Amino acid sequence: MVRFKNRYLVFRIAWKDGRIDTSQHEGTILQSIREGIASLFGEVALASAMASCQVKYYNPYSGSVLVRSRRDDYRQVWAVVTCMREIQNRVCRFHVHRVSGNVSHAVDAIRHLDDDDGQHRDDVVRGGMTPRAAYVAKLDSIEM
Repeated sequence: MVRFKNRYLVFRIAWKDGRIDTSQHEGTILQSIREGIASLFGEVALASAMASCQVKYYNPYSGSVLVRSRRDDYRQVWAVVTCMREIQNRVCRFHVHRVSGNVSHAVDAIRHLDDDDGQHRDDVVRGGMTPRAAYVAKLDSIEM
C-alpha cells in the first residue's frame, strides 16, 4: 500500500494596513486559496487539490500560516499563494518561508518565525491565557 505523501508550506501574511485582524481564520484563508486555484488552474485542479489542501495553523498576531497539500499539488498551492493579493477585500502580501516534507520541520519553521516576530501582544490576557501561549498550545497540538 502506498502512503499519502504531503508537503507543508509555511508562509507569512503581511497586511498592507499593518493592523492585526482576529476575524480572519483558517477557513477564510483556505477559501481564498481554493478560489485562487479555481481561477488560475481551473476546476479540475480545484477538485484534485480540494481533498488534500488544508490550513493546519494560522496565527493572526504574527501572520504565520501552515498549509498541508498533496505532494503532486503543492506547486499549484505555492503559485496561488504567490499570486494572491487580498483576503476578504483586505490587501495583503504573502511570503513563503519554507516547504517541508514533514510536519515537524514545518512546525519548527513556524516557531522560528513566531519567535523572531516580536508582534505578539502578551499584555492582553483572554480566558486566563495570553494570545502567544494560546497559539503555542495550538501549534503543539498539530499531529506529528
